[in-house]
Amino acid sequence: MITDLGVLEPDQRTCELTLTRLSPGVSVEQVRPPPAGTSQSPTRPPCRNPPTATELRVLRELKATIGAEA
Repeated sequence: MITDLGVLEPDQRTCELTLTRLSPGVSVEQVRPPPAGTSQSPTRPPCRNPPTATELRVLRELKATIGAEA
C-alpha cells in the first residue's frame, strides 16, 4: 500500500502491514502510529525514490479519467 507518507507492505508471516519506506521529505516523526491491525514501523525505514515523470503522467491521466466518469 502506497500512501503520501510512505509504503506499507504485508509481513509474510502475520500479514500485518509494516511501514517499509518513507516518502521523500517525510520524517519518522511525521508518521502517526499505524491503524489497528498493523504492526509497528521500523526505527528508520529507507526513503523511496520520488515518482518518475512517466509515473506522474500516468497517475494524472488516471485521475483525469476517473474524474470525468464521476
